[in-house]
Amino acid sequence: MTYAITAVFAAQNNCWSHPYTYKSKFPYKMGEAVVVPKGKTFYSIVKVIGCEENFPFDPKIDYKYVLFSVNEVLENASSG
Repeated sequence: MTYAITAVFAAQNNCWSHPYTYKSKFPYKMGEAVVVPKGKTFYSIVKVIGCEENFPFDPKIDYKYVLFSVNEVLENASSG
């Protein structure tokens, strides 16, 4: 199953960006921090604001995939 993850970037003026939609093979929780590709060679941490199972992905859009959860990495690092 592919999930639609809606996320926002932190802007420099302490406001959130407009929402962007990414694909994911895993559901993420609202408020979770995840890493997504930004451009061709860079990555960013974004805040999840929504997760939808049956999202009507537009075939004309090249949705990027969420890479991993920052929360999970931090939890695993603190438990080991």
